[in-house]
Amino acid sequence: MRSVFSLFLVVVIAAAGCLGGNGKQASPSASPSTAAGSNATAAKEMYVVATDVSSQPTTWYRFSKSAYTFKANDKINVTLKNAVGDINQHALIIDEFNVKLENVAVSDSKSVIFTATKAGTFKFYCNVGNHRTLGMEGTLTIS
Repeated sequence: MRSVFSLFLVVVIAAAGCLGGNGKQASPSASPSTAAGSNATAAKEMYVVATDVSSQPTTWYRFSKSAYTFKANDKINVTLKNAVGDINQHALIIDEFNVKLENVAVSDSKSVIFTATKAGTFKFYCNVGNHRTLGMEGTLTIS
C-alpha cells in the first residue's frame, strides 16, 4: 500500500510541475536581437559590381551603377563585388570618406560601413592601374 501511495505522490508532483501551477505556459520574452534591433539604425546599401571584359572587340571597365544618392548622416554599407572579369582585381575608393575597398579578386567581395558626414557630390573609382580612365568611376551624391 505504501508503494502505491508513493507512486501516486510522484505522479501528482510531476503533473503539477508540467502545468506550471496554473496550467498556462509562460510566453517567451523578446529575443536579444529583436530588442537590440529596435534601437539600431540600419545602414543603407550601396552595392557595386565591378566588371571588365577584354575579350570583346574593345576592352571596357565599368561599375554596375555609376550614381548613388543618400542623405547626410546616413550610415552606408558599401559592398564591392568583382563579379565578372578575366584576371583583374578591382577596388572602390571614396577619398572624402576614407573608404578603401582594395584588392578584390575575381568572384570575391568586400564591404565597409561609413557615415556620410558631409553633403556634396563625390567621385568613387577603381584605383587599380588605369581602370579609372577606362571607365571605372561613378558619383556619390549626399544631400
